[in-house]
Amino acid sequence: MHRPSVRRVFALALTLVLFVIAACSSDNGGDTTAGSTKPSGSTEGSTSTGSDFNQADFEGSPKIGGDITFGVESNIATLDPAGALAQPSDVVTALAIYDPMITYKNGKYAGVLADSWTNSKDLKTWTFKLHKGITFTDGTPFNAQAVVDHTMRLKDPATACVCAPNVALISSVKATDPNTVVYTLTQPNAFFPSQLTGPIGYIASPTAFRKWGKDYGRHPVGTGPFSLKSFDSLELDKTRATGRRTTRASSSPTSTRSRSSRSPTPRCGSRASTPVTSTSSRPPTPAPSSRRSRKGSSSSRR
Repeated sequence: MHRPSVRRVFALALTLVLFVIAACSSDNGGDTTAGSTKPSGSTEGSTSTGSDFNQADFEGSPKIGGDITFGVESNIATLDPAGALAQPSDVVTALAIYDPMITYKNGKYAGVLADSWTNSKDLKTWTFKLHKGITFTDGTPFNAQAVVDHTMRLKDPATACVCAPNVALISSVKATDPNTVVYTLTQPNAFFPSQLTGPIGYIASPTAFRKWGKDYGRHPVGTGPFSLKSFDSLELDKTRATGRRTTRASSSPTSTRSRSSRSPTPRCGSRASTPVTSTSSRPPTPAPSSRRSRKGSSSSRR
């Protein structure tokens, strides 16, 4: 049996080393130079810095009127505050139709339908002063009695509200005058106002929920900046009602209209907001969506 010579072993090792060096040089794409490197695919004179990442597809001045089409990540089952507004798209669309009693601004409570509120020392009685001069989009006045009727509907077992465990903690709710509503709780709750930032505080028109009954979720009416034109196509029209977030009177007769794509349309890198609330006074509610602006955007609101 012959053993390989030292010269042959050395030649084989040298060949392997040169092969490895050649392979590494090939992986770098041949773009390396002394003291500098260039990213793959770059060209001389390129000034791209990545600043165009996640920028708007369209730019221009906002205009009154026109359409906005936006995508949602799932179909919407109901727009009834008593229903399961479980997906971000459900909540964001509902907030185009309803005003909440209270919202958050800079991490603190801020009134929308409620102007101010106070509590008793034992934290079981909460008194809310409501904003005056508001109407629902069907013309029904917004007042303390409307808040009472809305709350009692949520408490009614026949409504089968998903919020039942929370509204069960409300012992009573009374309208002490047209613009004052008093909640009495079964136990102290220092964070009761937070309950009114969600569906419990999305006040529905008593006229509408009495008219539509169990089908109200397809015919929602609130005080918000939009009214529902079609549930099947999820088409909303800008309203001229006197809610806190509705548009000021305009000389333009054209209303802004919003439509959504009912099929899921998630897109990597899309902004987490939807046009129907992007110009409202409440902070944006995160909701993954992709959107395409067709004819400008909605006008400013209070």
